[in-house]
Amino acid sequence: MIATPGPNNVIVMVSGTNFGYRRTLPVILGIVFGLSTLILCTGLGLGQLFGLYPGIHSTLKYIATAYLLFLAWKIASADGISKEKNEEKPLTFLQGLLFQWVNPKAWVLAVSAIATFTSPALSPLGQTLIICLVLTCVAIPSVSAWAIFGSGIAQLLKTRKALRFFNIAMGGLLVSSLIPLYL
Repeated sequence: MIATPGPNNVIVMVSGTNFGYRRTLPVILGIVFGLSTLILCTGLGLGQLFGLYPGIHSTLKYIATAYLLFLAWKIASADGISKEKNEEKPLTFLQGLLFQWVNPKAWVLAVSAIATFTSPALSPLGQTLIICLVLTCVAIPSVSAWAIFGSGIAQLLKTRKALRFFNIAMGGLLVSSLIPLYL
């Protein structure tokens, strides 16, 4: 799930395209740390709150939708070519970390990982820490690949028009990632 297209990978690919890999690295690390934190909390019982209080799930869904629409708008409206090199800035470590808490795919990943790879007979903390370690080892290169791909695409998107088209298309893909939430 980490390597497949979704909100995180669209965001880092766009960031890699517009800012390069090095400037995208903080958001990559924020995403990985945020996913690990989400899995840790889910493994220690947070996921059970959805069963007890379904309203939390609905509220999270609407917050996620609003935030993803906001990010899609920011991506689609970015021209990526600024007069000053630091005029536009990529997402930060903290933004990548916090985004996981409203990212629907991150929640599916966290709940699925805990449900699939843990056993009630063993220590929940130990199992969850192993899942977090494996996730980190897989996520850093997987998410980085999307940013590197974005950096490579930047060579093809030298004109403002081409980059605008790319950013609008990526904003649209981010909006389309919301469809499974409402099916």
